[in-house]
Amino acid sequence: MFRIGPVVINKDGGGVALLHKKDLKLAATLLYEGEPYEGPNMDERVRSIFLGGLINIYQLTFQYYKDIQNKSNGSVITITYAPKFNFGKFMISPRPFYQHWNDHYVNYYFGVKPSEIDLSRNRATYDGSAATNYGLNIRTVYTDGPWQYFINIGQKYYGDTIASSPTTHKKQSVRLVLGFIYSFF
Repeated sequence: MFRIGPVVINKDGGGVALLHKKDLKLAATLLYEGEPYEGPNMDERVRSIFLGGLINIYQLTFQYYKDIQNKSNGSVITITYAPKFNFGKFMISPRPFYQHWNDHYVNYYFGVKPSEIDLSRNRATYDGSAATNYGLNIRTVYTDGPWQYFINIGQKYYGDTIASSPTTHKKQSVRLVLGFIYSFF
């Protein structure tokens, strides 16, 4: 992650803080988002650029973003509760979240077009509806002067529409991120 003033850039995109008060934050975001997929005899599903915004009130974050490249024409809404508990140099933040993928997003990334049917792979036409996902991320941070070392671990549970897709059949995923940040200022 790279931050200068109100501008933040990370591996998935960036944002600009439009309002930054103690208990209220408003930002515009530009994200490189999606669920890329490439299967045998299927059109490749690629990530796209999504434009949106987020509002953070106290420990609650509302985020909305929409595909502006018209690859999926999809949109995503995420609501996250992120309290922080400090213990000296350690901080822990359990972050339960709710996420909604609209039907365009689901059909592009998890659907199967008539031209992609492959009965030998048990892959029939699939036209998924919107999906509701939820999960829990836990972020821990150790601060030592200008250095911060962090571990993010999370589990995401996918809606039935995703679990029923012939392209994935996944009901959940686990994510682990380890890293460090050095603050120059």
